[in-house]
Amino acid sequence: MIEWIYNALILLFIIAWILAVKKPGALRFLAHLASRKKLIIAVAWPLFLALALTFVISFDYMERSHDVDDAVEAAVESYLEGTNPYTDPVVPRFKEMGHFVLFGGLGDGEIEWAYGPYNYLPVDLLFYSVSYEATGGLGFPYWFVLTNMLLSSFALALLNGLLKIDWLIYAPAAGCIVLFLAFDNTSLTLFLMVAAVVVREQLRAHREAASLILLGVASLTKVFAGIPFVCFLLRDLQRALKARDWRLLVQTGAAVAACGLLAVLFIYPFGTADVLDSTVFIYSSGEEREDRPMGGTLLSELPLDSDYYSMVSIASIVAAIAVSLRFKNLNDRVLIISMAVLLVSVKSTFAPFSVVALFLVLRVRGIALDSQGEIVPPRPTEAVEPLS
Repeated sequence: MIEWIYNALILLFIIAWILAVKKPGALRFLAHLASRKKLIIAVAWPLFLALALTFVISFDYMERSHDVDDAVEAAVESYLEGTNPYTDPVVPRFKEMGHFVLFGGLGDGEIEWAYGPYNYLPVDLLFYSVSYEATGGLGFPYWFVLTNMLLSSFALALLNGLLKIDWLIYAPAAGCIVLFLAFDNTSLTLFLMVAAVVVREQLRAHREAASLILLGVASLTKVFAGIPFVCFLLRDLQRALKARDWRLLVQTGAAVAACGLLAVLFIYPFGTADVLDSTVFIYSSGEEREDRPMGGTLLSELPLDSDYYSMVSIASIVAAIAVSLRFKNLNDRVLIISMAVLLVSVKSTFAPFSVVALFLVLRVRGIALDSQGEIVPPRPTEAVEPLS
């Protein structure tokens, strides 16, 4: 079932993106809906409360349906005990993807576990290690869920500083997202990406460099955060070279150097090759793909057993990056590369959708501001294009 939901979401996001860009008039419905504040509140809050109640009632089932919480706690405990979770097979994961279900199907059957190294980057491990030390007394998986819910709440509150949606309308929608992310370790990445966008729009000085560094750190939590990092970097380089803005060029280079230094500082202690093998190149060989839970995307199912799959995937992403350079809007660039990554992914995980959702919302926001005749003014010291 997860494969159908995954591909349906890809299709829905593509349709929403095309409608927003090519048919801005379609947004009038959203504007009309937003004007019906009382109606939205009357519908949204009961739905959110019902979802929250369902979450509480089915908490044990939700815990059994996810393996990220098990993996994170095992890796954290291993690290705190002095073991390297990137070299030792101490992390449990579902042997088959079928255990991750939304509606029924899990039953009382015994879960089959496969043990391996930690599949998430060191910043993720270090962050949850600190959180475990602070909140681990709550017990498993409550400390993990609480950490994610708090962090995603901060991220969404920060985002609404840009969107400026009435809190009575925004809160139930944000609450649903918080519940959805409760058992996933995507909240830290989301927070850093939102912070990068806010910094780029609102910081008075060195905004480009600061946003790149935040995205660089985000990329050290989840690989997919590298998508906006690459897009922001290429946009800054293009602007600097076109305008002969040597200050921006130097700051961009310094930010990239800082990100590289942070990557070395965080990754090297765990073994660079071991970290890259267990987090980035884990699905690069046919043998690994046969032994691990994966599959689901339409384009990955066809050549999944081929030794050329990795080459085709990389070529597709590089092509998407090249095509994205023809787009003027930064959000469009992030979206086209994100779609390419989703279509060639070997595992239907919902985490990368956080990138698509965030930048689609920002794209719609930009169109809405343009339609209202609102212009984001440049800062006093530097005339830059608004993100939207």
